[in-house]
Amino acid sequence: MKYRKYIIQLILPFTFLAIGGFIYIFFRENNVILNYYLRRGVILNLQNSLFTNIIYNNIILNFLINSVPGGLWSFFLLRLIGIIWQNQLNFNYYAFIFLSLSLIFIPEYMQYFGFLPGFFDSKDIISYSLFSIFALFLNSKEVKDEK
Repeated sequence: MKYRKYIIQLILPFTFLAIGGFIYIFFRENNVILNYYLRRGVILNLQNSLFTNIIYNNIILNFLINSVPGGLWSFFLLRLIGIIWQNQLNFNYYAFIFLSLSLIFIPEYMQYFGFLPGFFDSKDIISYSLFSIFALFLNSKEVKDEK
């Protein structure tokens, strides 16, 4: 029964990871390095110019395709840390949460200041923040439920 609890807890993070990967592979532009190699002989190019124009001219779809996958992956990472440490709020838990949040947010701000190539996008920060807060909320809820 103990393992069943962990399997149920892992369903949402891995579902978010899979959805983020699906969006990234099938709906992102071809200039993304991963997509270039995946589509180069493994996956057919499913985009056409009409489909691409509809997506990139719609603010909500643009946010869903370009920013939400990063948020889903940040949720996965933070929630997984909560599950691994069985939601025990100790030094290791906080250290890994801090390290993870740093790895999520710092590269985006480094792009803003020109230290990393790429384009700073405040919508990415919003997505990271919303999904990170959701994961940390679930982590703290698990601790309260166990008490």
